[in-house]
Amino acid sequence: MESYLAEIASDCNLSVSKFLSLVELIPEQSRVTDDGVYRAIDIYLKARPTISDLEKKEVCSLMDCQKLSREACAHATQNDHLSVQTLVQVLYYEQQCLQDVMNGSVSSGDSPAVISSRVNLYPSDIHPVSDELSSLKRENDDLKLELMKMKMRLKERKINVSKIGSAGGKGRTRPAKDRRHSIS
Repeated sequence: MESYLAEIASDCNLSVSKFLSLVELIPEQSRVTDDGVYRAIDIYLKARPTISDLEKKEVCSLMDCQKLSREACAHATQNDHLSVQTLVQVLYYEQQCLQDVMNGSVSSGDSPAVISSRVNLYPSDIHPVSDELSSLKRENDDLKLELMKMKMRLKERKINVSKIGSAGGKGRTRPAKDRRHSIS
């Protein structure tokens, strides 16, 4: 079903509501990972660059960020088409995963995707683990910085728009020449 979704996702006649209902047909418990759903969402959003933020948020809410594999997480953190909320969730769960691995704890309630990503991410040799960890930490920090920059740019745009809207008609005007009075 997920492969079918990925195939039809680029069809510009597929409305948001139809796409949402098709994704919701896939039972969550049957999905070990959400990589297929993520792929379909990614294709859908790339085919619709003008989709509203609200619709983008709705579409992205269909996937469980905790069920993404390491590769899908890495791709998602650099995906400009996803909603900001989804990017934050992916970064949060990725950081949570790193902290759990650093602490040596793997919860029995973790999904197989999370456990397998931890196993694949950190081989038993200690030096590659620390190199990999520091590399991922740097990448995570870079992504956080980029996200903060995006938020600041968004705030600046909102402030500029509100200044333009509030500046109209509030300027001080001079009285007409015939109304000027001189003091003698």
